[in-house]
Amino acid sequence: ARQLAAESHWERRAITGLVTELYQAQQEITQHLLRRSKSRSKFDPAAIAESWAEEENDSLQRYLAVIEDLKAQTRIDHAMLIVALRQVQWMVDQ
Repeated sequence: ARQLAAESHWERRAITGLVTELYQAQQEITQHLLRRSKSRSKFDPAAIAESWAEEENDSLQRYLAVIEDLKAQTRIDHAMLIVALRQVQWMVDQ
């Protein structure tokens, strides 16, 4: 995202905002997984992540499809990043 060409100050601010929101969503997912770990007698990060991925399989597959689509593009623009971010945020809100 930081490699996107920004033609103005406002576009740079928008890109920075998108990156910040993405990091925040990733942090929320991580915090959710850590909260889940407290309910288990043994801390097993792989098992916790796997359990979450199974429960959120539909959302995760939609997100992964968006990422694969982005990887296939020769040029990424702001709209594409917004779609990817919204998909991550949707997973967080579930």
